[in-house]
Amino acid sequence: MRIYLIGLPGVGKSTIGKIISKILNLEFHDTDKLIELEENMTPKEIIEKFGESHFRNVETEILGLTDELEGVIACGGGIVERKENKRLFHGVVVYLKVDPKDLIFSKDDINSRPLLKESGIEKLYEKRAAKYLDFADYVVDVTSKSNDEVADEVIKYYENISY
Repeated sequence: MRIYLIGLPGVGKSTIGKIISKILNLEFHDTDKLIELEENMTPKEIIEKFGESHFRNVETEILGLTDELEGVIACGGGIVERKENKRLFHGVVVYLKVDPKDLIFSKDDINSRPLLKESGIEKLYEKRAAKYLDFADYVVDVTSKSNDEVADEVIKYYENISY
């Protein structure tokens, strides 16, 4: 069983994923952390050294490996940039939707995310919003909801489709 969380950087995929995994007693995985383990470099370092295209290749490879995992998987914000990635999701894909104006980033957050620094959150949203919807089995609007409320909504959806 896999629950994939997708959405903009900073929406809370990892935080909410950890809550869901704890409640459902499942393992938690983060594709960015899996990339770090595999490549011995952070996504930022890979992008800065080899470029975004190379990073997307690595990201697609790691997404393919999640087929061997069970649990909750928080995906990097740009996982939807490649249409081919859609076929690599083997589980429920939940889009955590937020108005980019509601996201607040510290200087460190921005510096650790080269694409956010380069494009800004509004441009990333414009580029990816339709893709997130295309990939998603279910959409949760996180606006004005606590992380626990969002986690509960994802769990209720998952439990209603489980068989």
